[in-house]
Amino acid sequence: MRWNDYPIVRLVFPFILGIIAFTFWAKPLYFIIWIFFLLVFLLLLFSYFKKLYLPYKYRIVTGSIIYFVFFSLGFIAAEFHFPFETMNYYGNFVGKSKIAIARLIEEPKESAKTYKLEVEIESMKDETTVYHTVGKAILYVKKDDKSAKFHYGDKIIFKNTLVKGIKPNNPNAFDYNNYLTRRGIKFTAYVKSEDWKLISRQQKWEVKDVANKLRKKILIQFQKNGISGDEYAVAASLILGYRDDLSDDLTSAYRSAGVMHILCVSGMHVGIIYLIVSFLLGFLKGFKKGALLRLILILLNIWAFAIITGLSPSVTRAAVMFTFVSIGQNINRNVNIYNTLAASALMILTFDPFYIFDIGFLLSYIAVISIATFYDSIYSLWVPYNKILDRLWQIAAVSIAAQIGTAPLTIFLFHQFPNYFLISNIVVILAIVPIFYLTLSSLVFSFIPPLASWLSTLSSWMIGALNYFVIKIQNMPFAVTEHISFSAITLLLSIILIISLSVMLIRKRPNWIFVNLSLIILILANSIYENEKTIKIDRIVIFNIPNHTALLFHSGTYSAMAVDSAAFHHKELIKFSTDGYLQKFALQPEYINLDSNYNLDAKLIKIGDFLVYKNKIIAIINTNKFLSYNKTLACKYLIIKNKKQFSIDKKLAQYLPEAVILSNELWPKQIEKFEAKLEEQNYKFVDLRSSGALIENF
Repeated sequence: MRWNDYPIVRLVFPFILGIIAFTFWAKPLYFIIWIFFLLVFLLLLFSYFKKLYLPYKYRIVTGSIIYFVFFSLGFIAAEFHFPFETMNYYGNFVGKSKIAIARLIEEPKESAKTYKLEVEIESMKDETTVYHTVGKAILYVKKDDKSAKFHYGDKIIFKNTLVKGIKPNNPNAFDYNNYLTRRGIKFTAYVKSEDWKLISRQQKWEVKDVANKLRKKILIQFQKNGISGDEYAVAASLILGYRDDLSDDLTSAYRSAGVMHILCVSGMHVGIIYLIVSFLLGFLKGFKKGALLRLILILLNIWAFAIITGLSPSVTRAAVMFTFVSIGQNINRNVNIYNTLAASALMILTFDPFYIFDIGFLLSYIAVISIATFYDSIYSLWVPYNKILDRLWQIAAVSIAAQIGTAPLTIFLFHQFPNYFLISNIVVILAIVPIFYLTLSSLVFSFIPPLASWLSTLSSWMIGALNYFVIKIQNMPFAVTEHISFSAITLLLSIILIISLSVMLIRKRPNWIFVNLSLIILILANSIYENEKTIKIDRIVIFNIPNHTALLFHSGTYSAMAVDSAAFHHKELIKFSTDGYLQKFALQPEYINLDSNYNLDAKLIKIGDFLVYKNKIIAIINTNKFLSYNKTLACKYLIIKNKKQFSIDKKLAQYLPEAVILSNELWPKQIEKFEAKLEEQNYKFVDLRSSGALIENF
């Protein structure tokens, strides 16, 4: 293998670096455009004028120019898709506009109380002026009969309640604001029923609109054919990539079993479509121009499927790959898998550069690259003579190869690993192919209701059996290794190790084993260092959670979480705010009910409304019974979470706190009243609602 055999791979790296460079800078750099045109001009001079042609020994100069050209292209592509610095970005007019007009650019997503709309803000209005604008926003519209009729392309007028997203107020929490910013969205709004009005429906013909309508018809046909419940949710996800009806429990089961990728339309699904269409159109090879017609029909079917399923990164990647494979077969040329992947990535990132930060995009490419790199080496470890065993071993080898590449990133993101992924993948992949064929056949034969119903019944039974198997795997002992601490440095070293292993296998360089061993030692050394740092931690974290109180006592590997009664009985209420910190340090705290009378463990004592941790007293104003306590104590913190009336002056004099914590459970007017009183008496205080979580190190 030579590096020169992978020209597109060599070009996609500087393109990606250009995108990343822009995200760190996030401002237009017009000189980059001038440098780009200058370098292109130099390349043309070197190419067409022999006197200026550089000798081969100076090829590094030409190569560097080409690399910088693609770096500039990546930077320019990201800048082009970054609306925040443009003069007509709607964010520039939010403060002075009362009304906004927006168009739905995605199908609405339904939740318990609202419809989530992704919109393009086309104009904003004040009393006298209309501002024509660009830029995307997220609207949460109150759920009712009127909002239930939203469709892609609808244009609405609404009262301007747009606000900028806020950064997470808790340590290591998911940064939803940053996630939206990477998607070109900085503002969101909650819109009441009386504050919006439909202006017009989608008028012009658009491929996306047609695809959305066709997808809805297919989903309705599934239900007409008798597919319902969890079986319908899995069928919709498997065939169309429509996951809105998947329950949290079922999603969790598939994730814990290590087969969540099955429910995301990807290369395997596109591959099945490719094989079906190729087989059905095989007869065209015997006709003049039949091969060309067959190629066109194959490509039309592949891209029609990709469009109907929503053109997700994984589907687009697969569609581009099979496009190149089909063209290569038609002209009798072998297609290099790495160049194909690089070309598809280049195409996708040109249209949306910020896909480089999309987890689905990254996992899709990493999985395929890992399979292409490691599959042959894994499969060659054992070559069964039995055809059935050989087929099972092929599936196992693919699963192991994919896991090698994706495991570091998935562990870093989700802090868990599915221990039975190999068993799950073998069974699920064997089941998915007939399920896919049966479900598609039920659609094809919908004009014969009895046949469609019979095929759907068979498909539903198989999906039900598959769901049962996945749930059983999830409930098996040691099904998932959870709370894995995996830092960014460990992730980086793991990625370098995988790349090094790839080079060793692809370029057949056994001496690279020493590089790989060195990297493994570095990973282990870093893990030891991080464990030592964790052991030295001794702190209290008071989280900022709307309508809830949560205190984490963290000392080395010890942790205890004191929470209000509602959160104690329903821990999912605080999961979003606390999980980031708990996962970072691989903590599994004991939960203590702040509204209970008594608790005692190794380091934390709770008696009534007092918490004692390492000889430090934390008093909690929680209920009226607390007011009957009449002794004086010196407290580290006084936490106020009681909404009932009481005299704060008495409590301050009685408990002499170093600081007062105003809980998120209090009413805003109560907080204002307490803040005024505390400022008057020169007490240090923390309003969790405005300042975010408090971290106190000992």
